[in-house]
Amino acid sequence: MYLHIGQEVILNVKDIIGIFNLLEVEDKEKVEKMKQAFNVIDVSFGRKKSLILVEKNKEKIGYFSNISSATLAKRINLGKMEVKNGKI
Repeated sequence: MYLHIGQEVILNVKDIIGIFNLLEVEDKEKVEKMKQAFNVIDVSFGRKKSLILVEKNKEKIGYFSNISSATLAKRINLGKMEVKNGKI
């Protein structure tokens, strides 16, 4: 199964490590640390709402998306999993 996260970016769901709600992150320095810790690609058009972490070929990559973590969870159809504090 694949997940569209914005612009023309589609990710394989099995590669996703986590989806984080950036709207609930009060410490903006944490977002900058995440950006430095991972190779982050911004597909948010400057409206960062979520960070999707994936692992491809043993490399961790982050994507900033303008789509909320709740909407992404619905797209994945994670009916049995719960979204808590912006994390799946």
